Amino acid sequence: MNLSPRQVLGHIVKHALLEGVSVANSLISMFGGFGYVEEARYLFDHMDDRDAISWNSIISATAQNGQWREALGCFNDMRTIHTAPNSTTLSILLNACSDFERYKWGKGVHGLVVKSGFSTDVLCRQYSLEYVFRGRQMSRC
Repeated sequence: MNLSPRQVLGHIVKHALLEGVSVANSLISMFGGFGYVEEARYLFDHMDDRDAISWNSIISATAQNGQWREALGCFNDMRTIHTAPNSTTLSILLNACSDFERYKWGKGVHGLVVKSGFSTDVLCRQYSLEYVFRGRQMSRC
């Protein structure tokens, strides 16, 4: 039996299976990974409690599906509503802002990586180096 993501979501809601933050976080990541951002956003918006993983999951779901403005909006909400971003959050955003169209946004994220002391984190360091390298290539154009 093949279920669509909306049917899976309906089943989860109908049978009250959305207990606990970790279940919701996993589902947000799953829906985002399959490109079903609306379903991921629905789950996120209806969570009673959110942790850093919840925020990272929705930021990643939107960013990996080309909705980088939405990802940056979620990041802004995270900083306003929740807590400071962690290295995973910044790695997701650096990756999302790695092309020419979003380069100026990436500069701000890169600055936050350095300011927050995450420049030694492996993922942040990798994406920061890629970001700086791409910036140098773009400045030659």
